[in-house]
Amino acid sequence: LNEAEDTVLAYGQLGQNSLDEFQIYQMVVEPHHQLRGLGRQILAALVDRAIALGSTRLVLHARVTKVKFYEKSGFESTGDVFPSPQTGVPHIKMERFINLSD
Repeated sequence: LNEAEDTVLAYGQLGQNSLDEFQIYQMVVEPHHQLRGLGRQILAALVDRAIALGSTRLVLHARVTKVKFYEKSGFESTGDVFPSPQTGVPHIKMERFINLSD
């Protein structure tokens, strides 16, 4: 939150698909504030929260232009590229397995 402007600069949402599978949704950083680490901070917080809740598998649908961003946080692409039902923008499913004994 940029308190001076009362504006949300970055956002992400965590949902639970099953007892041990969580999904990250709606990752976005305001364009004028990209490349400042905000997306990485949001993603790390969502991953940490999922782990704290017992997740052993995290999934998300990434824009194909953002695959490398998620790969840096341990996610791997699975499946084929598909258009977003809302926007038509090409996405791909990604997942990350969590070893809770680490």
